[in-house]
Amino acid sequence: MPEIVNPYRRSIVAAACLTLAFSAPAAAALALVVLLGWTPIILFFAAAFWGLLYLALLITWFMGVRDKRRIREFLESTRPLIRWTYMEHEWNEIAQKEWAEEKDDWKIQIFGLTFIFGLVGVLTGLMLLDEDIFFLPMCSAVGIGGGFLLGVVIAASNYLAAKIDYATSKPVVALGENEIYYGGQYFRANGGNYAIRNVALNKGPPATLEIQVYSHPSFSKTHGDLTWTIQIPPQLVKEVELRIPSIKVVKDDFEEDLSDLDEAEENSSNEPVKSPETRKRGLE
Repeated sequence: MPEIVNPYRRSIVAAACLTLAFSAPAAAALALVVLLGWTPIILFFAAAFWGLLYLALLITWFMGVRDKRRIREFLESTRPLIRWTYMEHEWNEIAQKEWAEEKDDWKIQIFGLTFIFGLVGVLTGLMLLDEDIFFLPMCSAVGIGGGFLLGVVIAASNYLAAKIDYATSKPVVALGENEIYYGGQYFRANGGNYAIRNVALNKGPPATLEIQVYSHPSFSKTHGDLTWTIQIPPQLVKEVELRIPSIKVVKDDFEEDLSDLDEAEENSSNEPVKSPETRKRGLE
């Protein structure tokens, strides 16, 4: 039985870094309110923002604890149709490929947030231009500086989270009927809000299994599609190919429902869209 790590560990690390980074400003804001009696609304917003970060951290951690229990139940059961563990050199190769795809994300995070916050600062300064011309450079500087600092914190936290994620991910794969466990991440279809839409084998080399999953959380009006790309050891390609029909057991009428949902969301963003949760007929 492999050690099971929190599947939300990357989000937890990133949220913890942001919470820690904003702890000092939040504490200063609360001190100004409590000790000196200052009541500018910006101070309450600063404290509330830190509180929301802390709440998000707790929620993410509890979600991870819940999913760890589900993963353990899956791996200890007879539900996996096929499973394997990568050799160390195979897992290192996979991790390097995945890191190569995301290692430059920090540029978008820093410069994107700097631009957005800088633009907000400039627009705010222009609106206050009639009161004092000084507001334009001041608001612009605050916006650019704040966006840059926030971008640095987010980029650094995501980098640290990614490194920890790759260091703690387990080279274990288990595939079941509408269930996937790969690299510490877990997905289970229920025929309604969550489903496996397609499973395709690419014989490579290297051979990979591409699994397209659909998710429509009950709290969201929109849905998303994500493709899991899982590298297959050469000696297991034939066995995995035989298991593909059993991994995805979604009925054709459920797939038609998803297609209708795609079309409805593309044609209109104002009309209410019926969630597949009310049509749970995808699984036998």
